[in-house]
Amino acid sequence: RHIFSKYGGNMSAEGSVAWKFKQHACLTVSAVTGEEEQTKLLDDAIEAGAADVVFQLEEKQAEVLCDPADLVPVREGLGQQGWKVDSGMLQWLPETFTAVDGEQMEDIVKLVELMEALDDVQSVTHDAQLQEVSDDKD
Repeated sequence: RHIFSKYGGNMSAEGSVAWKFKQHACLTVSAVTGEEEQTKLLDDAIEAGAADVVFQLEEKQAEVLCDPADLVPVREGLGQQGWKVDSGMLQWLPETFTAVDGEQMEDIVKLVELMEALDDVQSVTHDAQLQEVSDDKD
Protein backbone atom coordinates (compact mmCIF):
# COMPACT_ATOMS: atom_id res chain seq x y z
CA ARG A 1 0.00 0.00 0.00
CA HIS A 2 2.88 2.34 0.80
CA ILE A 3 4.34 1.96 -2.71
CA PHE A 4 0.95 2.65 -4.29
CA SER A 5 0.31 5.80 -2.29
CA LYS A 6 3.86 7.14 -2.79
CA TYR A 7 3.75 6.80 -6.60
CA GLY A 8 0.14 7.76 -7.32
CA GLY A 9 -1.33 4.28 -7.57
CA ASN A 10 -4.73 3.28 -6.25
CA MET A 11 -5.86 0.05 -4.63
CA SER A 12 -9.23 -1.20 -5.79
CA ALA A 13 -11.35 -4.25 -5.11
CA GLU A 14 -10.11 -7.56 -6.48
CA GLY A 15 -11.23 -8.05 -10.08
CA SER A 16 -12.45 -4.46 -10.51
CA VAL A 17 -10.24 -3.83 -13.56
CA ALA A 18 -10.13 -7.38 -14.92
CA TRP A 19 -12.44 -6.36 -17.77
CA LYS A 20 -9.61 -4.20 -19.16
CA PHE A 21 -7.37 -7.24 -19.73
CA LYS A 22 -7.55 -10.52 -21.63
CA GLN A 23 -5.46 -13.61 -21.05
CA HIS A 24 -3.30 -14.69 -23.99
CA ALA A 25 -0.76 -17.42 -24.52
CA CYS A 26 2.59 -15.86 -25.46
CA LEU A 27 5.32 -17.85 -27.17
CA THR A 28 8.76 -16.28 -27.59
CA VAL A 29 10.57 -17.19 -30.81
CA SER A 30 14.22 -16.17 -31.17
CA ALA A 31 16.54 -15.53 -34.12
CA VAL A 32 14.01 -13.52 -36.12
CA THR A 33 16.21 -11.10 -38.02
CA GLY A 34 15.26 -10.24 -41.59
CA GLU A 35 12.05 -9.23 -43.29
CA GLU A 36 11.86 -12.59 -45.06
CA GLU A 37 12.03 -14.45 -41.72
CA GLN A 38 9.36 -12.18 -40.28
CA THR A 39 7.00 -12.93 -43.15
CA LYS A 40 7.65 -16.67 -42.88
CA LEU A 41 7.09 -16.65 -39.10
CA LEU A 42 3.87 -14.69 -39.52
CA ASP A 43 2.60 -17.18 -42.12
CA ASP A 44 3.69 -20.22 -40.08
CA ALA A 45 2.21 -18.83 -36.86
CA ILE A 46 -1.16 -18.10 -38.44
CA GLU A 47 -1.18 -21.56 -40.03
CA ALA A 48 -0.47 -23.06 -36.57
CA GLY A 49 -3.44 -21.18 -35.06
CA ALA A 50 -1.88 -17.99 -33.66
CA ALA A 51 -3.87 -14.77 -33.45
CA ASP A 52 -1.00 -12.30 -33.81
CA VAL A 53 2.77 -11.92 -33.96
CA VAL A 54 4.59 -8.98 -32.34
CA PHE A 55 8.14 -8.47 -33.57
CA GLN A 56 10.81 -7.12 -31.22
CA LEU A 57 13.49 -6.27 -33.73
CA GLU A 58 16.08 -4.97 -31.27
CA GLU A 59 16.01 -8.29 -29.40
CA LYS A 60 15.81 -10.28 -32.69
CA GLN A 61 12.78 -12.15 -31.42
CA ALA A 62 9.03 -12.23 -31.72
CA GLU A 63 6.08 -12.92 -29.45
CA VAL A 64 3.46 -15.18 -30.95
CA LEU A 65 0.06 -14.60 -29.34
CA CYS A 66 -2.77 -17.11 -29.30
CA ASP A 67 -5.74 -18.24 -27.26
CA PRO A 68 -4.64 -20.01 -24.06
CA ALA A 69 -6.30 -23.24 -25.25
CA ASP A 70 -4.10 -23.16 -28.37
CA LEU A 71 -0.75 -22.82 -26.59
CA VAL A 72 0.40 -26.41 -27.09
CA PRO A 73 -0.84 -26.84 -30.70
CA VAL A 74 0.71 -23.51 -31.77
CA ARG A 75 3.99 -24.37 -30.03
CA GLU A 76 4.08 -27.77 -31.72
CA GLY A 77 3.14 -26.28 -35.09
CA LEU A 78 5.95 -23.74 -34.90
CA GLY A 79 8.39 -26.48 -33.89
CA GLN A 80 7.34 -28.59 -36.86
CA GLN A 81 8.04 -25.61 -39.12
CA GLY A 82 11.58 -25.38 -37.70
CA TRP A 83 11.13 -22.43 -35.33
CA LYS A 84 12.88 -22.43 -31.95
CA VAL A 85 10.34 -21.52 -29.28
CA ASP A 86 12.26 -20.22 -26.26
CA SER A 87 9.33 -19.95 -23.87
CA GLY A 88 5.59 -20.18 -23.62
CA MET A 89 3.41 -18.72 -20.90
CA LEU A 90 0.04 -17.21 -20.15
CA GLN A 91 -0.09 -13.42 -19.78
CA TRP A 92 -2.75 -10.85 -19.09
CA LEU A 93 -2.56 -8.18 -21.79
CA PRO A 94 -4.53 -4.92 -21.93
CA GLU A 95 -7.40 -4.64 -24.38
CA THR A 96 -6.55 -0.93 -24.81
CA PHE A 97 -3.69 1.25 -23.64
CA THR A 98 -3.77 4.51 -21.69
CA ALA A 99 -1.31 7.14 -22.94
CA VAL A 100 0.92 8.64 -20.26
CA ASP A 101 3.87 11.00 -20.41
CA GLY A 102 6.19 13.17 -18.36
CA GLU A 103 6.15 12.90 -14.59
CA GLN A 104 3.22 10.47 -14.62
CA MET A 105 5.21 8.08 -16.84
CA GLU A 106 8.24 8.26 -14.54
CA ASP A 107 6.02 7.49 -11.52
CA ILE A 108 4.46 4.49 -13.30
CA VAL A 109 7.85 3.12 -14.34
CA LYS A 110 9.13 3.47 -10.76
CA LEU A 111 5.93 1.92 -9.35
CA VAL A 112 6.20 -1.08 -11.68
CA GLU A 113 9.90 -1.56 -10.84
CA LEU A 114 9.19 -1.46 -7.11
CA MET A 115 6.23 -3.83 -7.42
CA GLU A 116 8.27 -6.32 -9.47
CA ALA A 117 11.00 -6.25 -6.81
CA LEU A 118 8.61 -7.43 -4.07
CA ASP A 119 8.98 -11.11 -3.12
CA ASP A 120 5.20 -11.61 -2.93
CA VAL A 121 4.58 -10.30 -6.46
CA GLN A 122 4.69 -12.82 -9.32
CA SER A 123 4.00 -10.40 -12.16
CA VAL A 124 2.86 -6.84 -12.80
CA THR A 125 0.43 -5.98 -15.58
CA HIS A 126 -0.61 -2.46 -16.55
CA ASP A 127 -2.28 -0.65 -19.41
CA ALA A 128 0.03 2.37 -19.54
CA GLN A 129 1.45 3.10 -22.98
CA LEU A 130 4.95 4.14 -22.01
CA GLN A 131 7.12 6.12 -24.40
CA GLU A 132 10.90 5.72 -24.45
CA VAL A 133 12.43 7.55 -21.52
CA SER A 134 15.17 9.88 -22.66
CA ASP A 135 18.00 11.11 -20.48
CA ASP A 136 18.33 14.24 -22.63
CA LYS A 137 16.99 17.35 -20.90
CA ASP A 138 17.02 19.92 -23.72
